[in-house]
Amino acid sequence: MTAIEAEDRATVRADRPRPRLVLAQRLKPQRDRAVVRALLRMLGVAFAEAEVIAPVDAPIDVRFRQAQFHLRDRTVGIAHVTAALAQHAVWYGARCIGLDVVFTVDGSHGVLAPPAPAPEIGALALQGWRSVSLVCPPYGMVLYAASGAPDFLRTVTGRLLRQWENIDTLFERGKH
Repeated sequence: MTAIEAEDRATVRADRPRPRLVLAQRLKPQRDRAVVRALLRMLGVAFAEAEVIAPVDAPIDVRFRQAQFHLRDRTVGIAHVTAALAQHAVWYGARCIGLDVVFTVDGSHGVLAPPAPAPEIGALALQGWRSVSLVCPPYGMVLYAASGAPDFLRTVTGRLLRQWENIDTLFERGKH
């Protein structure tokens, strides 16, 4: 056992996933499903585990019912989402029209408020995304949802939500 592995075992509780393993590429489908499950829980959407499907062909990372989620990891607030997605919109071109983007945001819920100014939301529409949501545990927010976005995203657009009370189980796999 290397010194890093020994330190890892000493600092991570036995019931928590190992950081290096969680970030491993081979675990990306499980990680992506966990993020989508967390978003659904925060939004108060009931679901069955079998409905959260990954891996899916790029640029779709996870399918859930009629949603086609494309996941992005960023440590930014709302003000940076539009700029960060602009380069992806150029890369994907017309393929982004049917995509529902989910950003994971590190930090406190303060990064989600105040709501994004109208020009930033308008820019997301111009980029072509079907919807853009943020996951900032224990909160979630749908920043933008076009008319063709799934109902469960459109009906909560612009509202900071926390429908799941136990942050320790937010990312867990479970039966719903």
